[in-house]
Amino acid sequence: NVDLLKENVDLLKENVDLLKENVDLLKENVDLLKENVDLLKENVDLLKENADLLKENVDLLKENVDLLKENVDLLKENVHLLKENVHLRKARFRITIKI
Repeated sequence: NVDLLKENVDLLKENVDLLKENVDLLKENVDLLKENVDLLKENVDLLKENADLLKENVDLLKENVDLLKENVDLLKENVHLLKENVHLRKARFRITIKI
């Protein structure tokens, strides 16, 4: 009976050692999980910032498109005025020749 009790004590000591090791591993796991949470929070913040920048980029692209359309309209008007200018110069030249 004494031998069994000694064996039981040895097994209990081994169990305590394993439990201590388990506690240490769990503490390490908690620390890693806390670090993971911090990194995830940082990631969320960066994603929000990215979304804001993308929205701003879209707005600027839309503004750019509007300005390009305005530029095209002004170029068309410029071409029209240049053609009119050429036409008027030709007319003036004809008038000058007649005079």
